[in-house]
Amino acid sequence: PNTPPAQEPVATETPAPQPETTATETATTSPQNPATPEAPAVQPEVSTPSVADADTDPSVAFSKSIQALQSLASYRYTTTMKYEGTGDAAADSGTTEVRGEYAAPDRYHLTVIESSEGKRSEFVKIGDSLWVYDEGEWTKVPDMAVPAMSQSIFSFGLAFVWGSLAKGLETGSNYAGKETVNGIKSLHYSSTNSSWEKEIKEGFQNAHGDVWLAEVGYPVKSVFTASGTDEDGNSESREWRKIGR
Repeated sequence: PNTPPAQEPVATETPAPQPETTATETATTSPQNPATPEAPAVQPEVSTPSVADADTDPSVAFSKSIQALQSLASYRYTTTMKYEGTGDAAADSGTTEVRGEYAAPDRYHLTVIESSEGKRSEFVKIGDSLWVYDEGEWTKVPDMAVPAMSQSIFSFGLAFVWGSLAKGLETGSNYAGKETVNGIKSLHYSSTNSSWEKEIKEGFQNAHGDVWLAEVGYPVKSVFTASGTDEDGNSESREWRKIGR
């Protein structure tokens, strides 16, 4: 088996722009003992003139958020997806957690944990090279298979998911005020049954989302919930939480 890369993306404590660093720290972290992310405190903040009213327009803010996220030198995030069904969907109940790290320009570290199956997968991508951690060892993916595998694996990544959600949130969202999340001054937006619902799954009758964007633009936290009943009477509910650190 091939050994893991000598370098791997390092994560920041908050998704704020920082100088590029080496990936040694993450590469030496034991996959079996990941750090447990802490939920950020959300605190209302007295409005100040630091952000112009025009910049709180959802169509402007969410459009800019995609580029703002791409411009960060590094960031870390955790996505938790909870799903629960009744009837035929009951067997699908469970939780999937995705922990991601990125360091510019091309270093990625992704861990996917599925509680219902007791399964854990881990991936590192640096440039055009991809490694997979499985059964206690790292294996380098053949170069010819990297493009297809990367497209599948990193569809869970924040950069990919956020691009679709942000476009859907440009319409049907309302500015809810200024708050501080993880020590980051943020703008809070709320959305109900907006077009972002289509990006998650067709058929949900009830959907609601809350998103916090840093004043400089990038996403800090988001919580989406959705529920519905199919034509056979089976109900399903889902919750997605994304927290940048």
